[in-house]
Amino acid sequence: MIISPPNLISLLTMVLLTTLADSAQLVLLRCETTIDRNHIIRNSSDIPNPFIPHYYTPNYRIRNNSDEPNLNLLLSSLTLSTPIAGFAASIVGEPPHKVYGLAQCRSDISAESCTSCLVNASQHLLGSCPYDDGGIAYFDQCAVRYSADNFFFQLSTLEQQFVYCKALGPFNQDHLKKQLSYMIKSISQIAAFNETVRMFATGVNTQVNDGSQVYGMVQCTRDLSEMQCYKCLRQSFYRVSKLFDCRFEGIAGSLNCLLKYSKVKFFDSDLTWVPPPDPDSNEL
Repeated sequence: MIISPPNLISLLTMVLLTTLADSAQLVLLRCETTIDRNHIIRNSSDIPNPFIPHYYTPNYRIRNNSDEPNLNLLLSSLTLSTPIAGFAASIVGEPPHKVYGLAQCRSDISAESCTSCLVNASQHLLGSCPYDDGGIAYFDQCAVRYSADNFFFQLSTLEQQFVYCKALGPFNQDHLKKQLSYMIKSISQIAAFNETVRMFATGVNTQVNDGSQVYGMVQCTRDLSEMQCYKCLRQSFYRVSKLFDCRFEGIAGSLNCLLKYSKVKFFDSDLTWVPPPDPDSNEL
């Protein structure tokens, strides 16, 4: 629970699931509620969730029947418009029922896969955050976010970051981190500062000392500036490399960006980056 002004409470619900292999895998589900003492308190037992196992903090109803059409219209609009360019942002309604929304798909998937992922994400939000004024469903291939507050162009806080790790067998920790850092830094720079890639980049590092290779992918939401995107990816990699034992497979990100790496290739696009021979690696 995060408390800001005296009568303001932000309740956060986060779900991290346990596998990375499924391309339709839900990575993060987060419900956000801002309340004051005039709103109706709801218990977690009152909130049905047919989709996934997760936990709720005691929840608070702030949306009402007047809000539902705007949210439904917003999610439908994002589902229709996002596959065209892989990203869309929209605002629906007027105060006090205005709702802001953003959706994005990975640049390496088809429009059909994008649409399917967005429909799934929207269903998760409507089914799992029924009494909240904000939420995000982050899948491996897409993300959908909505809020009663304008969150466009704003970088998320450290408390809104998430990490998932998988450790696979013995490894040379210093060497692996050096090679991972070199790859993630390189593709993060490409995603942030090369406008032709639309804040999405992939890479592979073949310099891992066990003879294998590690694939990486980074992406930022396109409402961010170049420096915001790079900062978001740097912070995410710091958490996954410094604070957790993630070895050869991991996901880290926030409400604005996502990075993933694995010993198995998990994306369909051509490689944006491959290492030159004998690189001089630098950590993020």
